[in-house]
Amino acid sequence: MVALYTQILYFQIMEAYKSLLNLISVSLKPIGFSKKGNSFYLTKEGNLGIINFQKSIDSTKTLLKFTINVGICSGKLHSLLDTGIEASKIGILQCHLNYRIGYLKSQKDEWFTLHDLTDVLELSTLLSKILIDHAVPFINNYIADSDLQKLWLQGNGAGLTPYQRYRYLTAMLKINKSEKFDAVVAEFIEYGKQKKIEHSVNIDLQQLEYL
Repeated sequence: MVALYTQILYFQIMEAYKSLLNLISVSLKPIGFSKKGNSFYLTKEGNLGIINFQKSIDSTKTLLKFTINVGICSGKLHSLLDTGIEASKIGILQCHLNYRIGYLKSQKDEWFTLHDLTDVLELSTLLSKILIDHAVPFINNYIADSDLQKLWLQGNGAGLTPYQRYRYLTAMLKINKSEKFDAVVAEFIEYGKQKKIEHSVNIDLQQLEYL
């Protein structure tokens, strides 16, 4: 009987989670986002802004724990660097800028919970406000390639490792035929030597037809 009750509870929580996403979709749709699975997509300037709901592996049958990822995927970078993944299958893992909502909101990771006593409407209202106040401005600020390039040139990885920042920045500068390309490539090569990852850096530069 306990197992059956737990299974019923789990089903109810999953249905509540679906309802939560649907309610949030109502808030995001008027500002251009469309829902697909556990994510919401905004298409702008040939790029994608993505808001992704990620379940925690610590979730149980009676408690769902989740967080929210916010990312941007450059269409041009994707075409150049990630040719093995169809454009229609781009998700948060293919983003060239990726942040957790907690860091955008308060500079610390933040997780949310949903259980059988959760007021789904109240939670959806709270999360919709958080997304509109923090995730949407972040996406709008950096969804253009020019803004991504400017951010990376300033040395800001916004959730990326230094290696990822150099990889994406050199590719972006190559695409835009920027006069800063050679200088940043030299920095990238030096970084590879310091971190003893010359082979990986060389592969990236060969992909850009630099070597």
